[in-house]
Amino acid sequence: MRHKMTLVLCALLVVLVLACLLMLAHLRRFHEDLVTVYSVGDMVNPALLEEFQKKTHIRVTYCRLDEAVDHPLSLSDCDLLLGELPLLELMDQYDQLMTPDPESLQPPQNLAASYRGAAERGTSGKAVPALWTTMGLLHDSAASGVQVTSWNDLFDPGYPGTVMLNGSVQKSLSCAMMAVHGDITSPSPEQQLHAALALMRLERTALVSRSVGSLDAAFRSGAATLAPCYAGQAIELMNDMPDLSFVRPTEGSWQTLLAYAIPSSAAHPRPAVKLMNYLCRTENMAKNAAYSGWSTPSLAAFRMLSKSWQRNPLAYSRSGLARLNMPPLLEYHRQMGAYLFP
Repeated sequence: MRHKMTLVLCALLVVLVLACLLMLAHLRRFHEDLVTVYSVGDMVNPALLEEFQKKTHIRVTYCRLDEAVDHPLSLSDCDLLLGELPLLELMDQYDQLMTPDPESLQPPQNLAASYRGAAERGTSGKAVPALWTTMGLLHDSAASGVQVTSWNDLFDPGYPGTVMLNGSVQKSLSCAMMAVHGDITSPSPEQQLHAALALMRLERTALVSRSVGSLDAAFRSGAATLAPCYAGQAIELMNDMPDLSFVRPTEGSWQTLLAYAIPSSAAHPRPAVKLMNYLCRTENMAKNAAYSGWSTPSLAAFRMLSKSWQRNPLAYSRSGLARLNMPPLLEYHRQMGAYLFP
């Protein structure tokens, strides 16, 4: 009798242990089947995230950094970051980026060599190019009554409208560098000082906001008539406000590259790689480019865009792929990044 009771107790103990193991495995899977995405703006088509969740049963939390000005997000909660390349370069310098498993990573097809090379050099291959755009001037000529053609118009005290500086200090300082020196590559300390002084003088009269989203409200309300602006953002604003124009200054400009990267503190790197692979599929890169208004670095994705997008002068030149070139600004961004974010 005692022998039978011992066998029963042992069997119950085995069942209990197996149940606990199954529960732990389920909890671990539940914990792993989620991914938190941080994006610098509205750059990811929500329909793609919903489709990814349905296909993989991986829950996605999508956070926009431009909407978190009052309540900053913690990088430790981020699994996949879509950010500007200079930011990712700084993170890599401080060992804050993870190297994805090359066997599981599926990079975009037919990337333009300049963008692929920029990401590889800037982050040692830890970032994957996603989108790019050009910096210029957004102007309401009907409200100001004048035409603008130069970066110097931003800093002209006689400009009759209202200038707005929005976004990062680095972007504003780059605009000042173009106005003062006509170039932003490898500036000397003296050139940086002149640009900084010009920027300080402008900030006394300009509207200043570090929130990218505030540009929309400022132009809609008439509070601003001139501002540095990415072409991708200008496309959206000009669709609703026909009096606006996007000006490429005569001195030239620069391009900004957005890329995906996984922070070294990511709690769910494997789902993050799965989502990155999904977003980097050719058809999805084309959808994201059309959704965001930014340009795609994938030649294959470019060919999938509608003819109207391919011929959009703000997104691409008349020859289509001729503007898929990255100027050598990485060293400048490193210098300015070290200066602004010690």
